[in-house]
Parts: sequence; C-alpha cells; structure tokens
Amino acid sequence: WSNVPPEIESLDEYLKPIFDYLSQNSQKGDFAFISGDFGATYKCVNFSKNINLLAVYATTKREVFEVIENGEVKKISKFRHVRFRRYF
Repeated sequence: WSNVPPEIESLDEYLKPIFDYLSQNSQKGDFAFISGDFGATYKCVNFSKNINLLAVYATTKREVFEVIENGEVKKISKFRHVRFRRYF
C-alpha cells in the first residue's frame, strides 16, 4: 500500500484484496515482507502468521552527515539495508 486512507474506520475492506492475494498465491513457509502504516502492518502480520507465512521487515542503519555549503548547514541522511528481521 502506498497511502492508507486515514478517514476510514476499519481497515478490513481496504486490506481484503491483499489478504485474498496472499491466500491464493502463497504457501506455508513463504516469506511476506510487511512494512508501512502501523495498523495495516499489524493486521497483515497477524493474517500472514495465521496462514503460516514468515512475516519479515527490513532493518536499516542510518548515517547522518552535515555539510556546509554557502554558509548553510545541510543534513544528509543515508540509509543502508542491514537485514530482514522476523515478526514473532
């Protein structure tokens, strides 16, 4: 999902196509990479675990640099993937 609508009361109908897709296109032991909106992530992790998928998320390392250009301080953040971690 790219933008979970904040106005809706429940995520059930919104996430139904994702749940249907996972049910029809995955099998026990497959990995499901889940990240994003907190509520949608929570629901998707629980759903994935209930159908015996291995729910994972990415961990990153952030490096922050400050550069002075023309008298202005610019902050540059660099993110580097480190590993995937399972939701338990």
